[in-house]
Amino acid sequence: MPQRWDEASGAHPQYAGFAWYRTRFRLPNPGTGKAERRNVYVELGKIAEADETFVNGAKVGQTGELSQGGRGEAQAYRRYRVPPETLNWGGENVLAVRVLGSGGIWSVRRNRPPRAWVAEGAPRWWTVAVVNWEDEPLDVSLPLAALGVTGARFDAYDVWRDAPVTDLKDSLTLTLEPRSARTIALRPTVRRPQVVGTTRHVVQGAVDLTDDAWDAATRTLKATSTNLDGGAYAVTIAVPKGLRPGACKADVPCTVRRLQSGHAVLEWPAGGDGRISGGS
Repeated sequence: MPQRWDEASGAHPQYAGFAWYRTRFRLPNPGTGKAERRNVYVELGKIAEADETFVNGAKVGQTGELSQGGRGEAQAYRRYRVPPETLNWGGENVLAVRVLGSGGIWSVRRNRPPRAWVAEGAPRWWTVAVVNWEDEPLDVSLPLAALGVTGARFDAYDVWRDAPVTDLKDSLTLTLEPRSARTIALRPTVRRPQVVGTTRHVVQGAVDLTDDAWDAATRTLKATSTNLDGGAYAVTIAVPKGLRPGACKADVPCTVRRLQSGHAVLEWPAGGDGRISGGS
């Protein structure tokens, strides 16, 4: 290390198979509390291709398949939780990594994958994806301005849960389950009804909705949905206080229901012909 085993000094050219890596490290004596012992992780660098990792003889993680011809994951970010009782606090510990591949551990560093992504599917209609890579729940608070999302208040929609998000201001605060993700669509709040989410695509506003317009004289919200298929389809609309949803009118028959939050949901069942336009 930090080279592949077929390139390093004393290399093993053309070798493909198993190898063991071991190193020893010491830990400090524990403090009076247990907080510093609770969340301990081992992070590995770049491995070609699969690995099985042990601390003091106890297996703490595996990535890829450890069988000849099995599937490797050379680009995976390897971060394994180490049970506190496995460690020898105040003494020596052994980290052992069993590798299957054609290059072994060839870098001691691997950048942590990003936690959040932002896409602007339509002007000022953002979709924010937040990921918890950890094996424990994670509380996240992201200032929206730092993500390039601008506005004072927002109408928001949880894409995967198909549900509106209320009272969103200058930050996105979420609790994520272990190894999970949340995808939230946001539009700046306006003094009229507006579409905040659809069930067609993860990036909201990019694929299926055009000609989103509000007619104040007739109090009618009009839009055209495109690029659909025969599956069920729904559109969620943020409705300001003082207004209530009326009828849903479209080329294909639809229904409208009002949520306790005040949002309106227009729904089309599966089996349609993929043409939906208009609405009020």
